[in-house]
Amino acid sequence: IMKELGGFSEGIVAAINSGDFEAIRKNALAIANHRMPPASETSKIMGFLKSDAEGFDHADSAALEAAHGLIDAAEGDDINRVIDRFSSALKGCAGCHTKYRDRIVGQFYKR
Repeated sequence: IMKELGGFSEGIVAAINSGDFEAIRKNALAIANHRMPPASETSKIMGFLKSDAEGFDHADSAALEAAHGLIDAAEGDDINRVIDRFSSALKGCAGCHTKYRDRIVGQFYKR
């Protein structure tokens, strides 16, 4: 799922570079509506995170909110707002990755 999200983010970068607001909207919508892991997997991750589970859930909600803000900016054909919203989304992704990725990947997805 994270690799898919990375691909959508790369699509947004390419679309920003070409001024393609429809592609920005399409990729942001794909992020907002991304597939979720099975409930059993989510439950294992949240159980593993214990007291950090709430923060992880909050980070996911913030990413969803950022994607919707990006969709709105793209629908308005406002490149400055698109860049601002995308920057906020990327900061949220980086913050979540910094705090949770290595722990979760190390525990469940051994690279």
